[in-house]
Amino acid sequence: MLHRVKGLAEIEKAIQEKLGINRVCIVEGDYANNDIVKKDVGRKAAEIIVSLLANNMRIGIMGGTTMALIANEIHTGKKFSNLLVVPGRGGLGENLEIQANSIAAKMAHKLGAEYKLLHVPDNIGPDVLKALQANMQIKNVLDEIKKIDMIIFGIGTAVEMSKRRGLTDVKKDELKVKKAFAEALGYYFNKDGAPVLHSDSVGIDLNDLKNIRYAICVAAGANKAEAIYSFSKYHRDYTLVTDEVTAKDILNIK
Repeated sequence: MLHRVKGLAEIEKAIQEKLGINRVCIVEGDYANNDIVKKDVGRKAAEIIVSLLANNMRIGIMGGTTMALIANEIHTGKKFSNLLVVPGRGGLGENLEIQANSIAAKMAHKLGAEYKLLHVPDNIGPDVLKALQANMQIKNVLDEIKKIDMIIFGIGTAVEMSKRRGLTDVKKDELKVKKAFAEALGYYFNKDGAPVLHSDSVGIDLNDLKNIRYAICVAAGANKAEAIYSFSKYHRDYTLVTDEVTAKDILNIK
């Protein structure tokens, strides 16, 4: 009822047209200042994910607090055969609960699916990274990531994510020089949506996006509006789940 009264359906349509993306789902309220809204955002994303599930699907999910909320809220009474959940990339080096491996395992358990884990940290040297990629167990997971049917991810500001990923001062300076503005899927984008830097980790590649049937972005909080707008200049074939405050901020971007 609130959705209708507040005219959120009209805002969803306006944002969909402004960003040129597939679909927009708005949750009433302020994600940044209300834990109930955070839970509602996770629930709405979970509902969309479950509605798209089918037998023999591979699902990739990134790390972070919002992704953890989705795993908490996901459930289905229907059983699917041959479902596989994998992390979208290596760990953030943060709390175990919000690492992609943990979230993938939890989601798989709640869906009655299988899962595979990717034991590769962020921000390691290129030589070590190359050696890890040659490891058969890691290579097996990377091969599965290349074949995913659905990716669930968030979008953040470049400054916020560079801190979370523990980038070196040199890398942070590089982000400033290249005018990085938004981060998604381990890549940093400028305001025009051009990728300018990639984190030193393994997982999904931007080139994989065009082959993924369902891309679901869950991003909310007032500081995310311009980052979402920026990323949408790079990639438009996705569904956005966000909150009311962020949605209105997106509409106000000139």
